[in-house]
Amino acid sequence: MTAAHRAPLAGALALAALAALAVWGAWSIPEGPDFSTVGPSAFPRVLSGTLALLAIAAVIQALRGKIPDEARSTEEPLLPGANARVGWVLAGMVFSPLGLYLFGFLVGAMIGFGTVARAFGAKNGWAIIGWSAASTLVVWLVFDKVLTLKLGNQLIMLPF
Repeated sequence: MTAAHRAPLAGALALAALAALAVWGAWSIPEGPDFSTVGPSAFPRVLSGTLALLAIAAVIQALRGKIPDEARSTEEPLLPGANARVGWVLAGMVFSPLGLYLFGFLVGAMIGFGTVARAFGAKNGWAIIGWSAASTLVVWLVFDKVLTLKLGNQLIMLPF
């Protein structure tokens, strides 16, 4: 196996390991009540099974050499500002839970939506704030009113 085929195979095997962990986690969720045909474990099992099938397909494709090693590709240059984009996503992963804990769902989710939007190239700060707030409120309303699931006690809370 050439060096150009090792990286895609390593990625496919990592995906397979993640799928195995997801399948194990999904099957460790207890079944719902007997009167219910779809319990709390149904959706995680479907998702983890789908991930496992995709991981198997990725490993097969990698072994056949059908997955190119994009890191060694000379066809397209790297996306400009790639490190800054990763930094924005990592900042969202750190500060979104912190905002959720300190200020409630609205601020935490807005930080998450906003940092991902910035990572994908959004430049207008006011548009990011507006779309983040609108997206957060839609998610909140769907969970709270349609699904009747609570996302914490409050939409927004003050830490003092």
